[in-house]
Amino acid sequence: MRAEATHNWIERGQAKVRGLSDTQPYEMRFLEESELDEAYELHQFVVSGMKHPHMFRADSKTFMAQHIECRGRTVGTFCDGRLAGYAAISFPDGDPDNLGRDLPLPEAEIAHVADYDGSAVHPDFRGNRLQLKMTDMRHRYALAHDRYHILGTVSPLNPVSLSNFLGFGCRVKNFMIKYDDMQRFIIHRDLRDEVSTEFDPTSLVDVPLSDRQRHKFLLRQGLHGYRVVPGVDEAHLRYGRPTVSRALSAFG
Repeated sequence: MRAEATHNWIERGQAKVRGLSDTQPYEMRFLEESELDEAYELHQFVVSGMKHPHMFRADSKTFMAQHIECRGRTVGTFCDGRLAGYAAISFPDGDPDNLGRDLPLPEAEIAHVADYDGSAVHPDFRGNRLQLKMTDMRHRYALAHDRYHILGTVSPLNPVSLSNFLGFGCRVKNFMIKYDDMQRFIIHRDLRDEVSTEFDPTSLVDVPLSDRQRHKFLLRQGLHGYRVVPGVDEAHLRYGRPTVSRALSAFG
């Protein structure tokens, strides 16, 4: 990936910044190796602000470096003279952490997998839909490399993040213990499907995010999680049985 030109992967716009009355210009592009320290500093800042250590995976600087120009790429948004956010995409191929095996996808599809591998937006820049915009760039970059299966992991302790990813068109397809002892939803989207999956209205059921066994049971029954909805004491995940689509019928 080092020899790949990135001049066509630059977007610009205006963003609101907390504490400033006027919007500020931003530039969204792939990070360079010289910007690793700034990305890692933002990562540590976001991790330190989490209410629970399992809400957000803490990554090493070495891990993040692999996703700048080696194993993947990292989109960065620069605004007001600093890094406002980042979002990594990895091409895991035959590596053991390829999330395609957690669905599981057929082995022939593993080479077409790209994993979300970390993202964060500084609180000063939230409310600008930067996560959505950076993820759109991640999707386009993946498709440009014939990676149409997009997967990631989200903590049930983080309903905001889960809701965001479901809003990107991802669906919860599995529930597992990852990263030693962290509960994680496995999310997946097939980028070849432009239309959102529809669900059998008679199959809908809402499950508290903390109800691990119920999630696992419904997923084993072939239902998919597709929307975060409010509950009495905590957020719930709404499940439904997807109607047959091209991608679903292809994998059985």
